Amino acid sequence: MMASFLDADARARLVGLFDAGSFEEFLPDVVSPHLAQLNAPAAPGDGVVVQTCVSAAAGTCDIQL
Repeated sequence: MMASFLDADARARLVGLFDAGSFEEFLPDVVSPHLAQLNAPAAPGDGVVVQTCVSAAAGTCDIQL
């Protein structure tokens, strides 16, 4: 379990919302190729997480955040 939901990144928040072991991310976490052009430090992409998961209440779901 994460220490704080508010301090967690998007992936950790999603893992915490659904059934244990059901988080399957479709796209890898990649560094944005555009930041170097803006003289900005390397960082993960635009914050999109695409996954499938299972919730005991809702069943299987696909999510794009």
